[in-house]
Amino acid sequence: IQVKLFRKDTGDILYTSEVIPIGEQQINVQLEAVPDSGEYPLTAVFYLLNTGSGDCIGEIEAGIILTVD
Repeated sequence: IQVKLFRKDTGDILYTSEVIPIGEQQINVQLEAVPDSGEYPLTAVFYLLNTGSGDCIGEIEAGIILTVD
């Protein structure tokens, strides 16, 4: 799996993960760009990757809210 976080208002990518192996997780991550204080609607896209080739075989999107203090 690979994860990207996109701002809904601008489409900017705030985070792109490394490939996360099956059974592992990432808990603390650093954003590529940190917006000003406030709440931001984001789209989290989870790319499902073929473990052999690394090709994307599907994706799932979820809406989330990022709160910046």
